[in-house]
Amino acid sequence: SGGTGTCLVTSIRDATRRVGTAVGTSAAPAAATLIRSLLETQQSVLSQLYWSLIYFD
Repeated sequence: SGGTGTCLVTSIRDATRRVGTAVGTSAAPAAATLIRSLLETQQSVLSQLYWSLIYFD
């Protein structure tokens, strides 16, 4: 029957949303930390490059 299929789709959608929310809430801080560390690394590399350019100039 169509009712069972609709119920199955709804339950799958709910489960997917629940998993997505769980992953999102745990992944967001991790992503923020990763981006922050990448930016800090990039800044240090850029500053080293900047100082080396000034120094060698």
